[in-house]
Amino acid sequence: MSGVDECLSCRIASGQLDPPGGLLVATDRWTVNHRLPDPDAGHDWSGWLVLQPRRHMQCLSDLDPLERREMAALVALVERRMAERMGSERLYVLSLGTRATDHVHFHLIPVTGDPLPGLDALSRAPFEMPREEFLTRLDLAV
Repeated sequence: MSGVDECLSCRIASGQLDPPGGLLVATDRWTVNHRLPDPDAGHDWSGWLVLQPRRHMQCLSDLDPLERREMAALVALVERRMAERMGSERLYVLSLGTRATDHVHFHLIPVTGDPLPGLDALSRAPFEMPREEFLTRLDLAV
C-alpha cells in the first residue's frame, strides 16, 4: 500500500477500518467517529470525535463549497447534541496536524466546566462514561 491506500482517514471513510464505536455519522462527503484510542492514555476518549472528509485532501482550503457547507452543518449538529444531551458548554474544533495521516481532519472536543489553560484540557477524556452509554445519549442520527 502507498499514498491514499495507507491513509488512516481514507481507510475509515471507505469502510476498510472500523473506528472504535463505529461511524457515528456517514454522509456522502464526511464521516464522524470516535477519536482512535491512545493506548498510553488509560481511557477510551468518550466524547472526543473526529470529523473527516471522505475525499483525500491535505488542507482546509481544498474543500469544495458543498464540503464546506456540510462540514459547518455537521459541526453545528455535534455542538447542539453535545450541549443538549451531554451538558457540554462549548465545542472545540481543532486541526492538530499530520501525526497519523496527511488527510485533513478535525477533532471535535466538548468542554464542560472551566477549561484548563492551554492544551492540558485535551489530555483528559471529556466524558468519563462507557462508550455505549455515550453513544446512546448523543444519538447523532441525521
